[in-house]
Amino acid sequence: MPWNEAGDEGRARAFLDCAPPPARLKPSCDPSFAADIPPLSVDADIDALAARDLLASAAREAGVVALEYFRPGARTSAQVETKVGGSPVTAADLAADSLLKRRLLDALPEAGWLSEETIDDFERLGRRSLIVVDPIDGTANFARGVPQFCVSIAATVGHEIEIGVIYDPMMDELFAARRGGGA
Repeated sequence: MPWNEAGDEGRARAFLDCAPPPARLKPSCDPSFAADIPPLSVDADIDALAARDLLASAAREAGVVALEYFRPGARTSAQVETKVGGSPVTAADLAADSLLKRRLLDALPEAGWLSEETIDDFERLGRRSLIVVDPIDGTANFARGVPQFCVSIAATVGHEIEIGVIYDPMMDELFAARRGGGA
């Protein structure tokens, strides 16, 4: 099924390799730096493969942000706080979340947003599509300098998960799939 209702189903059937990694960005330690990055040049009316590549590109950029704060074997350079419920959240989580939200909602303005690091906006329930993110999946490991963490992003349309992306910035490994199309 294409990403959009009127899309060309044939385009969405072909499986393409994920886009190559973008040039390495020099991230700032300021969580608001994402506002200075120009939006991705992807039309909001795109098919599933282009959406998969959009999410993959955004995940790689969020991984670059996370790596700016990561110190292997040592406590992160990012400020660490505790969320309600006891799980950690770092300034790196918030910076990566800010970048992802700007990138993905600028490219897909009709989508709702659900993030582990953002206050839930129940308006998302009225949206046909939804972007779900965990900007640093494995924050406890990340905060302690353990190199097992990733950026996780999913996109749903009509309550069906259409696209999933997992990016491991430590190994520079990206796994991206679309429903019915494999990874």
